Order: sequence, then structure tokens, then C-alpha cells
Amino acid sequence: MITYIYPKGINSSFTFVARTYIKMLRILGFDVKEVSESRLRKTNSIIEDEIVIVHPLFYNEKYVNKIKADKIIGVDVVETTNIPYKYLRLVNSIDYLLVPSRYCVYVAKYLLGLDNVLLLPHFLPMEYNRPVRDPKNSIIKWLRLVKQKEKWIGILYFLNHSGSRKNAGKVYEAIMDLKDNHNMNIKLIIKRGYAKDHFLGLLWTTDAIDIAGFIEIDDLIDLYDSVDVHISISRAGGFELHALESIARGVITVAPVCGCYMEYEDLITTPIGCKHEYCFYKSDIHVGLGWDIDLLDLKFKLIDIVNNIKFYREIARKRAKECLDRYGFEAGIKYLKNIVDKIFYR
Repeated sequence: MITYIYPKGINSSFTFVARTYIKMLRILGFDVKEVSESRLRKTNSIIEDEIVIVHPLFYNEKYVNKIKADKIIGVDVVETTNIPYKYLRLVNSIDYLLVPSRYCVYVAKYLLGLDNVLLLPHFLPMEYNRPVRDPKNSIIKWLRLVKQKEKWIGILYFLNHSGSRKNAGKVYEAIMDLKDNHNMNIKLIIKRGYAKDHFLGLLWTTDAIDIAGFIEIDDLIDLYDSVDVHISISRAGGFELHALESIARGVITVAPVCGCYMEYEDLITTPIGCKHEYCFYKSDIHVGLGWDIDLLDLKFKLIDIVNNIKFYREIARKRAKECLDRYGFEAGIKYLKNIVDKIFYR
């Protein structure tokens, strides 16, 4: 039996990824008990099982010693080139750490000296294989109707975690360049949670459409199917799943070829130049180098996309099939089986 500890009942990226892995484990025949990480954090709580998976690992560093298991497996990300010593010690105290990109593996193994790290990419839920449909969510339905009426090119941007990390300032500069200097009929579409980031007011001045709050997976897919371009230019990260999701739905995806994005760089419709630099000044976990994009390159690439939209749409459609072949749900089951055979039965 497997106990899988994750942020159950919370709408976070860790939660969505964990649910996908849990589904795959059950298809592979495992009895998986789902436990909320809040239970692990209770004062007198002890978690016991043959195999316990902690996802995420680093945020639960203080509580892992309350787990009694034959094997403890952590799932997490290494978003920059360094993490503090206490997390290195934590990884060395468990059996395996699973990370989602070769960038994470490289940092963990070759920069930080950890030898119990394995690659387990993020994979897409089975819903990403479905055809385009009429949206059910009222906001996305309205978005699609307005877009068809006004005939603008929709550019999607996710303002999650922090505008600084997600490079909101450079998104603003690129969008304003297209609108003011090149008079292009575009519309920025912001997708965010409920919190108001300090960059939000700046992005609103571009006459953006702001979609706040949680939406279900099928509604998120409808959103991808309602836009033309997705800008994903995070300054650090372990995988950046939204970029892969947009690629899988045939959206023209603009992203750098640095860090974790290199995991699927051959699928990115329009790669952006970048360089490594410090970016997480306030993070307690990710304390090394991240990366940043070349703003001029971003502007040039967006201008070319808008001027040659049909050409780029065709490239994006071809990349979508390649993406689903490599990162679709069925591919994930096969990959996870290999991981299971390697670490559960050794």
C-alpha cells in the first residue's frame, strides 16, 4: 500500500500534479491512500505505511521525521541552481527524490551532489486529448464570442505565484510595444488566482482581460482553445507546466530555452533568448541562479507571430501531436511504471 501526502483540497500546482500521479498509480494496480499534508503537520500525527510519498517535500521538511515507512519518496522541484543545506540533508535522509525536468536532475546531482534523484516529468491528464468544444464557463464563453466579433489576437499570460518571478514587467513592455509602436490588434488575457499581485495594475493598463480565481481542468482547456498565443517567460522553475499544456492544445507558445524549459525546448513554437541570473531574492528554498529573457528578442518574435499568424498556427498544431505523444496520460503511465519498477522493488 502507498500513502500519498499532498495538499489535498487546495488548488495548487502541486495538487494537480499529485492527482495525475495518483490516478496513474491506481491504473498500475496500487492501493493509494490519499492524505492531506495538513494531517502530517498536526502535533501528534504519525504516518505509517510500506511506501510514503511526500509531495512537495521541501515545504514539509520539519515533519518528515513523523513518517514511519519502509521507503520514503519525495516529489519536488529545484527551481534555481542552489538550495540551502538543510534541504540537502533532508534529501539524503529519504530514499529517493523525484524531480520533473533534466534541469532539476542536473542541479541536484551535479551541482549539489545528491545521488538519489530520479527524473519523473509532469504528464498531462487525459482530458488534454479531447477535441475543441463550446465553452461551459460563462467568462470563457464570453471571451470566445468577443474575440470572434472584434477579431483580435489573444495573448495568454499566467500571473501565478508572483509577477516578479513570472516576468510581468517584460510582458507589459512587450504588449505595449505591439499596441503603441506597431498598432497591432491584440489583447492580453491574464489568468491568475484570487490574490492581486502588485504588477496587476500595470497589466490592466494594456486593456487586458483579467480572469481571476480557480477554474476546472476542462474550463482551462477551453481557455487554451480560445487564445492564439501563450507567453511563458518565468525567471525560474522546475517544469512550467502551463507552457506544456498550451503546446498540447496547439497554442503558439513563446518561451525561453533556459533552465527547466529545455526539457521540451523542441516543442516550443517560438524560443526566446535568455541568460542566467539571480532572481529569487526572497525565497527560503530556491536561492541560486535563475534566468531572464532577452526583451528585444521577445518583442521581435511577437511582431513576427502577429504578422505571420497562420504560419505559426500550423507549426503549433504539429507540435501539439508530438507533445501528446511524449507527455500525454498514456505515455505517463508507461514512464511511471519504469520508475515504480526501479524504486519500489529494489
